[in-house]
Amino acid sequence: MIYGNDLSKIHILKYKHYLKLQDLNPSRQVLQENIEKNLKILQKTGLKYLSELKKALLTSSEIDKLSKETGISSEYLNMLKIELIIFENNEDSITSFRDIIFEDQTVIDTKTIIILEKKRINNTKDFYEYYYKNNNEKKISEDLGISSGMVKRLISLSDFIRINGKKYIDTYNYRKKWSNHQNFNIDSE
Repeated sequence: MIYGNDLSKIHILKYKHYLKLQDLNPSRQVLQENIEKNLKILQKTGLKYLSELKKALLTSSEIDKLSKETGISSEYLNMLKIELIIFENNEDSITSFRDIIFEDQTVIDTKTIIILEKKRINNTKDFYEYYYKNNNEKKISEDLGISSGMVKRLISLSDFIRINGKKYIDTYNYRKKWSNHQNFNIDSE
C-alpha cells in the first residue's frame, strides 16, 4: 500500500479542488492564480491524471515545450511540478512519533516509542509500511511487544497523519494552548 498519493488515480480537475482549498505558503500561492483556466488548458492537451502531468513536467525542456504549447508560464509549471512532488510524497504527512505526544494526553507512551525506535520505526510512514507489510495485528503486537490496542492506535494515527498531515497536530496543539490560555475548551466545539 502506498503511503503517499497515487497520482495515476487522481484526476487533474480533482487536484484543482484540492489546490483551491490549500493554505499555501506565499511563495506557492501563485498556483491558485488562474487555476481554473490553467488546469483546463492542461487537460485539453490530453493530460487527465496527475501521473501524466508529472511526466509532462519531468524536465526543463518538457516544461518549456508545454509552456509554449499552452501559454502557461514556465514559472507556474515549475511551481506546479514542485507541488506535485510534495503532494505525491505527502511530505507533510511524515512525522516522528516523538512529535505526536499531546500536551494533556499521551498518545504514545515513551516505552512504546523506545520499542519502535529499536525496530527502526521512527515515524508514521515507517509504521504504516511495517503494518501493511506484515498485515497481521496479532503478529505485529507480539513482534513489537506492545498491546494490540497500541497497534490499533499507531496504525490509526499513521493513517490519520497520512491523510491529514502533521499540520493538523500543529494546529491542534496551537489551538489547545490558546484555548487553555483563554479558558476555552476546543474539544467541546
